[in-house]
Formats: sequence, C-alpha cells, structure tokens
Amino acid sequence: MNETDSAILEVALSLEEGPARDAFITRVFQGDLEGQREMTQLIDDARSAAAYFIDARDRRSEVAFDL
Repeated sequence: MNETDSAILEVALSLEEGPARDAFITRVFQGDLEGQREMTQLIDDARSAAAYFIDARDRRSEVAFDL
C-alpha cells in the first residue's frame, strides 16, 4: 500500500459507515472500480482486524481475572 492509499484508508475509517463513507470512496476513485473494490476490501479487513484485537483483549482480561 502506498502513502496515498494509506491516507485514503485513514480518512475512510474516520468516517461513519454508510452513505458518507461510500460517497467518499466513490468520489476518490471516480470510476476506478478496481481501486474502489480494493479500498472497500481494505476497509472490511481493518474492521475485522479491529474486532479480532478487541476480542483478544477481552479474552486476556477474562483469563487474568480467573487467575
């Protein structure tokens, strides 16, 4: 991922999911459907990764509490 893609991803993740984020991605990629698809996949991957790490943190807390 280059700096431009990284900046686009950062801004996209800062926007609320839904119309605002979708409009931003559509505007940035203006007809580049492959670029739009790739960015959407990166956003989905980031969301999944965040959920994974939150779940892992919660599980560590449970284990620590049980000890």
